[in-house]
Amino acid sequence: MLYYYIIAFIVAIILVYASLYFIHRDDIVLHQTNMYNFDFSLLYNKQPIIIEDSVKELDEVVSLWFSPNIVSKYLIIDEIWKKNNFKYTIIYSIKDTEITLSHPYNNIDNYDPENPLFPLTTIKLKNNKFIIVPFKWKYNIENTNSVIVYGIHDYITYILDVFRIAQ
Repeated sequence: MLYYYIIAFIVAIILVYASLYFIHRDDIVLHQTNMYNFDFSLLYNKQPIIIEDSVKELDEVVSLWFSPNIVSKYLIIDEIWKKNNFKYTIIYSIKDTEITLSHPYNNIDNYDPENPLFPLTTIKLKNNKFIIVPFKWKYNIENTNSVIVYGIHDYITYILDVFRIAQ
């Protein structure tokens, strides 16, 4: 009987921890840094991070920075807006392109530019630069052929994605 209480307690802790993934700050801050001064604690802010260094081999950076995570490289279908269901999405530009970001609390379907809950943020991502987009942020890429996208799951976001809980 004690075994079931322990299992229930562990499941409850995991559910509480997973629910924290859906809480975001009420402001928008674009962090900009370089490879050498990158601080992993920036990832906990759940705000986009722009890496200003020119990076030729992003595969090496991804495997070095996110080795304990589940990493997948994928193609973006030409959608108007893409909601990030990965813990982090890395968008790497192979040509200069514009990326528009939307806060997770924005409802893009009913977006009112005159009275937005949160303003949309558009950045020009230069060649060989990348941006890290956090969980649940929405993004639009001007030209999907000019970027390479990596999705990075931890085990919580992987389970949420597999069971389509975070859609």
